[in-house]
Amino acid sequence: MQNTTRHSVQEVFFDRLKQKANPAISFVDEIAEVLELSNDSAYRRLRGETAITLEEAIKLAGHFGIGLDEFTSTKSDMVMFGRSTFREKPEDFFTYLQKTAERFGAIAAMREKKGIYAAKDIPTFSYFQVPEFAEFKLYYWLRTVRGNTLIQDEKFNFGLVPEDLIKKSRAIAKYYFQIPFTELWSEDTVNVALRQIEYFHEAGWMQSSEVAVRVCDALEQIIRGVQKQAETELMWFDGKPVHPDVPYALYFNDIAVMDNAIFVQTDKFAISMIGYNAMDYLYTQHPGFCRETENFLKKQISRSVLISGAAEKERNKFFNKIYSKIAALKTRIQSS
Repeated sequence: MQNTTRHSVQEVFFDRLKQKANPAISFVDEIAEVLELSNDSAYRRLRGETAITLEEAIKLAGHFGIGLDEFTSTKSDMVMFGRSTFREKPEDFFTYLQKTAERFGAIAAMREKKGIYAAKDIPTFSYFQVPEFAEFKLYYWLRTVRGNTLIQDEKFNFGLVPEDLIKKSRAIAKYYFQIPFTELWSEDTVNVALRQIEYFHEAGWMQSSEVAVRVCDALEQIIRGVQKQAETELMWFDGKPVHPDVPYALYFNDIAVMDNAIFVQTDKFAISMIGYNAMDYLYTQHPGFCRETENFLKKQISRSVLISGAAEKERNKFFNKIYSKIAALKTRIQSS
């Protein structure tokens, strides 16, 4: 019985490593190289004929970027997290997105997957539906969150962020829209962006009032895209549904969402992601933590109002209120 359990855990461990492995590289060769073994020895470990040691497990977990706590059933309060952080330069944002894309790409590749996103702010990948707004948000993060000295004397204008960075980021962002998601929004989800635009305008950090109005227009374009997703109950990217098998649901909660939080369940694993420092996030596949996150988010959904699909009246009420706020902000900007 003990031997069967060991084989089962070892099999799950290697299955998890395969999910993180580069498909262009031989998995056996990579295992052999990391552990400094022959291919035959690597095969014996993959087949469960030879038990891997703790030292080997630590080496492999470190190489493939996973936490060993995923494979324990302990009731300890300790949970291991990975982190994805956006540092100080525009180029760092692309690296940040690449790492995030690897995570979401692994999820998108699963046969079965479904996610829940509690959105304190508009989901990051939605910014790349409209490049003009993505430029503004990147500038905002660099100037206020990271305190980048290179742009302290630069007022925001379109073209400040390299076009190549935005194009690459859009290509990476598409992974998010290949995963069925239920999003949970509050009124504050959009208010965050509105306050940022108004603050930058009043602080004199926009090149002109016209630029500030264009940012408002870009925000409205994003919201209209979300509304289209809610109407059709499908994920959209580049102005069209990604695939008829990628559903979308939107709920409204009249209590502010306190943190950006994501839970995704696949046929192979579950993962939770929690936002911090405005842009960064922690992630874990710890079973207990994932269960708690899933239960919490499902409880919030049960207390929320569905505004996608047939809920046309509630949906129009929600989005019309947002459009009125954007129009009011544009009026204040133009009259100042």
